[in-house]
Amino acid sequence: MAMAAADDFCIVTLNTWKASGDYRRRLTLMADGLRALAPDIVLLQEAIAAPAVAVDTGEHLARHLGFSHLHHPARAKRRVVLGHRMFSTTGLSLLSRWPIVRTRAVTLPADPHDGERIAQIATLTGPFGALIIVNVNLTPLAGADLLRQRQLDAVMQAFQGWPLGDAAIFGGDFGCEPHSPPLSWLRSASGVVAEDAWHAAGGPQPTLTTVDGRHPGRRCVDHLFIMTQRPPRTAQWSSAARVLDARDPVSDTYASDHFGVCGRVTWLP
Repeated sequence: MAMAAADDFCIVTLNTWKASGDYRRRLTLMADGLRALAPDIVLLQEAIAAPAVAVDTGEHLARHLGFSHLHHPARAKRRVVLGHRMFSTTGLSLLSRWPIVRTRAVTLPADPHDGERIAQIATLTGPFGALIIVNVNLTPLAGADLLRQRQLDAVMQAFQGWPLGDAAIFGGDFGCEPHSPPLSWLRSASGVVAEDAWHAAGGPQPTLTTVDGRHPGRRCVDHLFIMTQRPPRTAQWSSAARVLDARDPVSDTYASDHFGVCGRVTWLP
């Protein structure tokens, strides 16, 4: 990706795959990969926290980058973490180079077969103005487009009631493809204008690997949008790319079972 101009900033979204696979090695790959990308904002999904063994993905990556860290825990239960079954949560984490001044967790409609789902809304004060961030991890259940649309509707209701910022970024793991009914609804019927970063990247690319995190899959479920509630538009994608998608020769795996999406945003005068 091209270097950012003085009026650009960079945002990355990544589903971190809890503590699955070779977690310690993957954590190093995530930290090194993010540092090389030099983002200003990072959205994390499935960010695990297990206090008993000092595991906290969001906190670790934020410390590695020297960023502020906001975490909203969810889906509390006993899981295997570093070989031991223990209490843990997996939630949403926002990492930011800039101050985080306002936050909220939004409870989303859920299916008992899937469990708790939340969204994260925050306002940052960047060098160009107030930036609203929405971080989501919608249900991955097959055949659940109606539920995903209900979840998006709940997010949009909360977003539209949020104090206006100068620009808004909506990103995360949406559990569905770019032209699926939920994302088509988001772009055309949600009451806002949604500009998809994949357009700047020349089209969508698969972001979800197979279940073992070792082989690329075919599904594109991770997305970034610039959301505009009303004109004039204050920001646009200048470039975007799939990232954190290189296989590690040491562990023969990827940083996560999802590849990341990185977008550069140009702040318009």
